[in-house]
Amino acid sequence: MMKTNAYPHNRRTFSINIRSLSIATTLLAGLLYIVCAIFVALAPQSTMAFFGYVSHLDLLEIAQPITWKAFFVGLIFFALGTGLSAAFVGYYYNRLSTR
Repeated sequence: MMKTNAYPHNRRTFSINIRSLSIATTLLAGLLYIVCAIFVALAPQSTMAFFGYVSHLDLLEIAQPITWKAFFVGLIFFALGTGLSAAFVGYYYNRLSTR
């Protein structure tokens, strides 16, 4: 009986398109930020209570009103930061999967 190698050395590895991953993640993070801001604007107490339960914090005590400036600055930094993080994950995944 012939033995087969469960992990052949010529296995195919998949490469992640870093640009596509970071753009998609940036857009999704931006959309989620906008949805969250809408909930905070329409029902601030309920939204803060919900996220307080999720994070185990009392967010009602530290809630601040959302200004247009705060909205846009938060949107840009949250979306770009998340997209940049996804680009790093894709880069290191590609580097580690070829080893």
